[in-house]
Amino acid sequence: MAEIAKLGKDKVFTRNFLYNGIRTNIEIKFNNDKRAIPFQCWVTRELHDYFEWFYLNIKLNFEGGSGVKISLNHPTRRNGLKKNMAENAKKYISQFIPKLMVRDEDNIRQYLNTPLTF
Repeated sequence: MAEIAKLGKDKVFTRNFLYNGIRTNIEIKFNNDKRAIPFQCWVTRELHDYFEWFYLNIKLNFEGGSGVKISLNHPTRRNGLKKNMAENAKKYISQFIPKLMVRDEDNIRQYLNTPLTF
């Protein structure tokens, strides 16, 4: 999660994450687990009705893992302006990773119990 903490603080990382499609990996490990739960986050851009939407993508980064796609900006919301996208991304990552963990609990459990292969 250290890279996500750079959002809004490190201009180069923020620009690369929000505008250049750079993916960042987040691993969550609990004390008794041998493996970490891998997530990957990135931003995609889509043009709809003359408005450029920026979407945060968060995905469990293993086969069968699900993900979410959340709008970081909106043409009619003040907090949906481009200048707030880094703040929105940090907030949404902290909100949606736990939701994905609950939703994919069985897949995560199976992933964590699968032996590591090299």
